[in-house]
Amino acid sequence: GYRAMQTPTKVLATLVEETGSEFPLPSCQRALVETILEDSTCIQFPPDNSYTKAFLKALIALIEMNRDVAVDDAILERYMTLVNASCDPSSSAALAGHCSFEPIPGTGAASFRLNRMMLNPVGLASWPAGFLLAEYALTNQELFKGKEVIELGAGVGITGVAIAKWTQIKHILATDFLASVLTNLEYNVSINKVSDRMTVAQLDWEEDDTTKDLPHGDFVIAADCVYDPDLARSLAKILGRLLHETNAEYAIIANTVRQHETLQAFQEALNRHDLFYTEIPQMKEQLFPYDRPNQMILW
Repeated sequence: GYRAMQTPTKVLATLVEETGSEFPLPSCQRALVETILEDSTCIQFPPDNSYTKAFLKALIALIEMNRDVAVDDAILERYMTLVNASCDPSSSAALAGHCSFEPIPGTGAASFRLNRMMLNPVGLASWPAGFLLAEYALTNQELFKGKEVIELGAGVGITGVAIAKWTQIKHILATDFLASVLTNLEYNVSINKVSDRMTVAQLDWEEDDTTKDLPHGDFVIAADCVYDPDLARSLAKILGRLLHETNAEYAIIANTVRQHETLQAFQEALNRHDLFYTEIPQMKEQLFPYDRPNQMILW
């Protein structure tokens, strides 16, 4: 939970449940430092400072509720170091951090750099439908075996990297538009060592000849790209071009339903581009630690 940057309250609730009466004894606090804060993945790809500071603040408050136990010095020292760093206006350390996931135990974690404090963080954050689509891929691996796939709106690359790392896909082309998003996406592909099966490219959904230079794709995937009516119409347009002008046979789309008007605009746009869609039953099993919204759609 910590390395996935779940809310501190949720991480600590799980911790208390797992440790039982051992929490917050000194031995338990030391074990927490070693297994969570000094986890090898978190050392190499740490969460951002603002998240770690919030987690430690909540942890210290929870420990101090037990007046018979003192907070471990290592925890206090880490917290004060982050407090002092946040007071430095020239420090950019808090802007970006990593979250890490291991949906298939024993296969190693995948890590992703996020930037939760950008003015336009859409392509630099993780979104629920991205996890849902990754879960669909990991539980339906036969659909991806030996295939070449084009991903739209790849963002930080959670879906694409998961597919490249844990399925037998031949190749996935992860596309997005903004330069800052593409730079971060290339970084995440690199640190997860999937460059042999996953490449990054810029794609403008509004350009008329945008599909002519794309490589072959057996099908298309996209997650959480329908959050604005205009963007929904643009997504339907590029899907129409990919499915009518290339060899791509179909698309798999995952989305969180935030506004029914936006969903309706997307459905109407799909109809205008002669694209037929059907809803895919969702999996009950959840492989990634995220809050799954009640209204999510997989097409």
